[in-house]
Formats: sequence, C-alpha cells, structure tokens
Amino acid sequence: MPGCNIFSQEHQMLLVHFFGNVTASDLELQAVSVLSHPDFSESTKELISFAEVESFAPDVDMERLADIVNINKEHIEKFPDIKVAFIAPDALSFNLARVYQETTEGHERKGEMKIFTTKQEAVQWLGGKSSQWDMLLERVSKMCSL
Repeated sequence: MPGCNIFSQEHQMLLVHFFGNVTASDLELQAVSVLSHPDFSESTKELISFAEVESFAPDVDMERLADIVNINKEHIEKFPDIKVAFIAPDALSFNLARVYQETTEGHERKGEMKIFTTKQEAVQWLGGKSSQWDMLLERVSKMCSL
C-alpha cells in the first residue's frame, strides 16, 4: 500500500506518508488507521506528506474525498483541536489537500489545518523539534520499504 503512518506517543506527533501511485482506497485506509488510533490526545500534531507521491488514481476526486471525511466524521470530531499540516509540493496534491481542508471545516473542528509546499515550513508551523520529526521520517521510510 502506498501509504503508511507512524505515531510518537511520547511527543504526540503523527506522520502520515504517501508515496508512489495513491488510490482513494489508500487514502481511506490511512484515514481509518490514523483517526481510530487509541493514543491520540487533543495535543497531537499531525503531518500528512504527499512529497513522494508520483500520481493519484482517477478515483481520487472531490466527491471521494468528501466521502472519506464523512465516513470518519465521528473520529474527526473526537479530536477537534488537533493541528494538521499537509506537505503538498505540486498543484494536484495541494488541491486535494485543500478539498480535504474545506470538507472538514463543515464538521465540529476547532483545530488548525494548513497546507505547505515544503517539510521545513510544515514542521516549523506544527512545532516540536525538527530532530523529532526527522526521527519519524526515518522510521516511516523504513516501515514503508518493508
């Protein structure tokens, strides 16, 4: 599956990393996995990276993204203050992140969500030490290659 995630309970930091050719099912599986995680708290910082995505399948469209958000509505509203940053280096991933952002705004969500084109900008905005995010990136790259 061209997506995986890793969570640091100690630092309340989550990295969701997509790579290769991503389908709507890949996005949905990660959303279910992430949003149902039992160790989240209101202080969790989430980084969703599309930096290594080569392409999105034709089934990744606005309607399907809205369905994914609605399927996970109760989980999204369970953690309304989570801070989320997207790394979206190209126009398509930026637009998809923007659609997701707009769709979740219709739910009871107070947390901030922003879209960035570089990891450095996203990590700076999220907070936490850069070395902690680098550790998650290293772990996720090992997990995704298994």
